[in-house]
Amino acid sequence: ASEAMLLFGQDLRRPAGRRLLRGPSQRDGEWHRVAARKRRGPWRWRSQESRRSLASSGHGGPMTTRPPIRVVHLVTTLAIGGLEKVVLDLVRCRTRDVFSMHVICLDSSGVLERAFSELGVTVETIGTTGSVPIRILRLARRLRQLKPHVLHTHNPQAQLHGALAARLANVPLVVHTKHGREYADRRLIAAFSRLGSRWTSRFVAVSEDSATVARDVERVPSQKLRVIHNGIDVDRFAVRDAGPAHAPARAVTVGRLDPVKDQLTLLRAVRVVVDKNPAFQLDIVGDGPSRP
Repeated sequence: ASEAMLLFGQDLRRPAGRRLLRGPSQRDGEWHRVAARKRRGPWRWRSQESRRSLASSGHGGPMTTRPPIRVVHLVTTLAIGGLEKVVLDLVRCRTRDVFSMHVICLDSSGVLERAFSELGVTVETIGTTGSVPIRILRLARRLRQLKPHVLHTHNPQAQLHGALAARLANVPLVVHTKHGREYADRRLIAAFSRLGSRWTSRFVAVSEDSATVARDVERVPSQKLRVIHNGIDVDRFAVRDAGPAHAPARAVTVGRLDPVKDQLTLLRAVRVVVDKNPAFQLDIVGDGPSRP
């Protein structure tokens, strides 16, 4: 899971040089100068409250056994979609004795809630009523109750709410996954994303193109940005025999029919293939605004 890579990877364990570290809340009023090379904990910064929480949970000192690291995933909804399926895979493939998971939806839970429940993961919503500031305060209140070590947000709306709420709730680490190149040409959203990036510990882009948008448009610092491609659990899918050698070549694409998915480029590529192999067949499975 990406949380494991980000929590215990070399980047967070060994920041270069000596740094002036401060907790996420200025109300702590405590500044600490530490030699980063001598630190062994996974957090880049720690407030008084978060250090006490980590110490009591076993992450602040040596223990023979450690309680799981508490991770809260924040999404807009759990309707069927690529982002939501990635979150489901992160939950399903987690190391259970290392991570405990909880999911919060900003809007409705959606049809995938049942799949999360079957995995023993609680799903809740903060509700759609109230203005954005009220919803952020409501989310911050819930995060204080859950006391997660990590808040993992997914896509812009969740980041805008989650980054500020996590700061108010003193969540030690905020990870954000950018699942596409959405809102690249919407200046207001990009501006808010830049603000949220200041309070986000790590950004994960699912592609190089997504990382380019995050870096150039949303101005995410390169040292915070990592590319982790979506994985596929091939053991869950049966593999058929290739069939007779003389069978015509065939391809299938499955996805939402939307300009952002760019099936048009695929059709242009198929045109090149068909010019050389007229028997080639492409099946397009999906629905959306681009459907004829």
